[in-house]
Amino acid sequence: MQKKAILFITILLLLLPGVALADEASVSSNDLIDYAKDYDGTSVVYIGEVVGDILSRGDHAWLAVSDGSNTISVYVSAEQAREISTVGGYGKRGDTIRVEGVFHRACAEHGGDMDIHAESLRILSVGGVVQVPLPRLVRALALLLPLPAAALLLLVWKRRAVPQNKRNLLTNPAKK
Repeated sequence: MQKKAILFITILLLLLPGVALADEASVSSNDLIDYAKDYDGTSVVYIGEVVGDILSRGDHAWLAVSDGSNTISVYVSAEQAREISTVGGYGKRGDTIRVEGVFHRACAEHGGDMDIHAESLRILSVGGVVQVPLPRLVRALALLLPLPAAALLLLVWKRRAVPQNKRNLLTNPAKK
């Protein structure tokens, strides 16, 4: 019994520092939108992919950061924005970032928009090119559809073509 208690206390002591040093839990975009009044003016941690364009505005910039459900605007310093190497779009995955900052449900400084003013920004993973697979059906249609289109074009061309002897009669009626 005494050995079990010592083992339990040892395991508990080993786990407690890990919990104390763990990162603050991040908040989702759904939570920020659904509970905007509760989060307004509080410090939050938000993790997501940088998508769209980086909109530089003097010594600051705007990032659109998507967590897969929604996109939240993040107001960062120009220095923080320069850390971003890739923004997401078609065929590209943007950098995944971790932003710590103050959430505003209706930011008075920025015209009443919902945003996060970043205090710190950390790159979790660098983005890059993503191969978008082409479905087999699309490939097959791309190869096969030109054939009936060419056949129809040939048919129309043949029907509109005037034989040589009729063409002479139309241009020179005296040769009847």
